[in-house]
Amino acid sequence: MNATEEQVLEVIRKHAPDATAPVTRHSRIEDVGIDSYGLIEVVFDLEEQLATDIPYNANDGSLVGAETVGDLIDRLLALLDKA
Repeated sequence: MNATEEQVLEVIRKHAPDATAPVTRHSRIEDVGIDSYGLIEVVFDLEEQLATDIPYNANDGSLVGAETVGDLIDRLLALLDKA
């Protein structure tokens, strides 16, 4: 696991309503209690920590529709590679 993946996991853990629930790459985003608004907060937090802009647009499907934390990490890493 690289540093960016660990940062994403930490941010998701921070925003998860149930701080005792384990958050792994295999965790479903909805199972850790993060809804669409919570995902926006995660994106804003990651933008700040990574000092980058992360496009979050329902029309481009970049991060929208990720079902697991791993999906989200993979999509985020792909976006960062393009930047």
